[in-house]
Amino acid sequence: MLKWPPSSVIRALVLVSTLHLTPRLAAQTYAISTLAGAPDQIGASDGTGAAARFQDPRGLAYDAAGNLYVADHGNAVIRKVSPAGVVTTLAGVAGVHGHLDGPASQALFFTPIGIAVDSAGNVYVADALNSDIREITPGGTVSTLAGSESSGFADGTGSAAQFDGPTGVAVDSAGTLYVADAGNNAIRKITAAGVVTTLAGGARGAADGVGRAATFANPVAVATDSSGNLYVADQQNDTLRQITVGGVVTTIAGFAGQNGSADGSAGAARFDMPGAITVDGSGNLYVADTGNSTIRRVGADGQVVTLAGLANDPGSTDGVGLAARFDAPSGIAISSSGSLVVADSGNQTLRSAVPAAGTAPVIAESPQSVTCVAGGTAAFTVSATGGPGLSYQWYRNGAALPGETAPLLVLEEVNSANAAGYSVAVRDDYGSLTSAAAALTVVAATATPGRLVNLSTRSWVATGSPLIAGFTIAGGSKQILVRGIGPGLAAFGIEGSLPDPVLTLQATSGAMLASAAAWGGQPQLADIFADVGAFSLASTSQDAALDTTLAPGPYSVQLSGASGDSGTAMAEIYDADPAGAAGSLVNLSARTQVGATPLVAGFAVGGATGATVLIRGIGPGLSQFGVADALAQVQIQLLDSAGRVMAANAAWGGSATLAAQFSKVGAFGLAAGSSDAVVMATLPAGMYTAQMGGVGGATGQALLEIYLIP
Repeated sequence: MLKWPPSSVIRALVLVSTLHLTPRLAAQTYAISTLAGAPDQIGASDGTGAAARFQDPRGLAYDAAGNLYVADHGNAVIRKVSPAGVVTTLAGVAGVHGHLDGPASQALFFTPIGIAVDSAGNVYVADALNSDIREITPGGTVSTLAGSESSGFADGTGSAAQFDGPTGVAVDSAGTLYVADAGNNAIRKITAAGVVTTLAGGARGAADGVGRAATFANPVAVATDSSGNLYVADQQNDTLRQITVGGVVTTIAGFAGQNGSADGSAGAARFDMPGAITVDGSGNLYVADTGNSTIRRVGADGQVVTLAGLANDPGSTDGVGLAARFDAPSGIAISSSGSLVVADSGNQTLRSAVPAAGTAPVIAESPQSVTCVAGGTAAFTVSATGGPGLSYQWYRNGAALPGETAPLLVLEEVNSANAAGYSVAVRDDYGSLTSAAAALTVVAATATPGRLVNLSTRSWVATGSPLIAGFTIAGGSKQILVRGIGPGLAAFGIEGSLPDPVLTLQATSGAMLASAAAWGGQPQLADIFADVGAFSLASTSQDAALDTTLAPGPYSVQLSGASGDSGTAMAEIYDADPAGAAGSLVNLSARTQVGATPLVAGFAVGGATGATVLIRGIGPGLSQFGVADALAQVQIQLLDSAGRVMAANAAWGGSATLAAQFSKVGAFGLAAGSSDAVVMATLPAGMYTAQMGGVGGATGQALLEIYLIP
């Protein structure tokens, strides 16, 4: 038998008095606009904004003054964009590919791709088909820092070193350069003196490890953070890698050999040919996901979100978040203000991504892993908010589930084939988030199924406004303990408690089956308190308790003051049978006047597996039974014993899935457009709290119901 320790009662019913949500996952909203160039207009013209032209722009980097440098790959030149958006050619001759050092206006590049700027204003270029690293000084002189025009793989100083198609370059605060040597599948390091060594890799593969033991597959871009860690866009592995200061290489997002566009936890997320990467001061990574034509973020918490663009839907549209479109973005940089700039290579433009005021999705609570008996019902739920266009899509092991586009996913008559990881993508017009995968474990039907074993509900009781609790027994007779607590609440610091509670147990016909007032310290009742884990009561207290065995069917308990008194009181209903008894509690409910303080109901789940519950907060739905002062707008929350919000709702929305569950458990119907609230979840054994209040502090009669879903 599951016991409910007094400390959990205090947490769930005494100290909790306000509804709350704690955001867990949130996506920053970005407004996308075209900074320079014009979509699909190839050229090399300098100019301001849309008057400028590019040809396959790639690498991007900012200097300390806010100037942006662009590796204009197709034109074989380096461009500079001032903070005012004026584009000029810094070095190289447009359309002339070659290798020539000297004054910037005469120097030649072959295929500049990667670019970086140090604190002194020196610009470094990964000149891929020249297989070398070039330097442009603030005075306008171009030189070859390392490598030669011959491809190869050799460490050394200056021209003695060899590279094979280097495509990415980054510089740290000490002036050390790091190079994505794509053709050699290696990450190289260049000191200020031009000494080249191999930091990691050197063979094709996807292995993590230390230094040369690690392998890469066409690493195309690198970025450094303030702690000295290095990040790599490992393009043909469709992953992001990290190299620590100690040279340890790990995969931090994506899965080698599996491309895709899924957001979510780092291990569950998928990329498609990530082409560029940058990092902010908080350790968040920003990725130009070239194959998906999207901009992604890997948060410091490991969560991957899509910030802008839509996977596999290239275009050139400006807009906010997912409404914007890109075409094979291959460069990205972040400014000191936190704005991003993207080299939208397929569109021949530079795009600006500025944090916007729009409301991107927030996942308040992700779906939780559950265990279910074969043949039973499993429910996954997500609590999320967002802006216009809020939508959902559920996934099973990363594959979209057709038609499952609601916050609730219900799986009925589950079997071993349903055992998998389930996640949900939440999108709106400004962004998207994907939850971590929640596992469904299916166990044999011989396991003890989850069940409801206790309901404890607290509210204000006054003349004409008793606290009413209901329950339903199915499957066989059941021993029940019912308690009405008033004075006993003082031990937990509750002032103004009901001084003389009276319990009345009734059948649905209205016939009184039993009643109780002061419990009198009866030994047999004290023993049952201990058996079910109920907190003890003073033998001389005026708290009420009764023990009885009931046949299957619905019952109600009414708690009021013996002398018409008022005060805070708590009604408790316990399953007093040992585990495995034939009868079970299949429904628990509580009805009272809801005001400034919400109705708080604690309940316990027992058994070896999870119990799937349907929780309804009924206000407007009571009008069909002649309740005139029903609560007009209801909100409910489901919390675990730690106070963590597991599900929440303020208007059930006429969900066909939920309506089917109403019929399944015999609950009365609700109007599709009503402001009644409903949540559903599969819960492991433990203690939980359901809170019901009025939206905006509204008051009125309301009914809280908890059903066990078979």
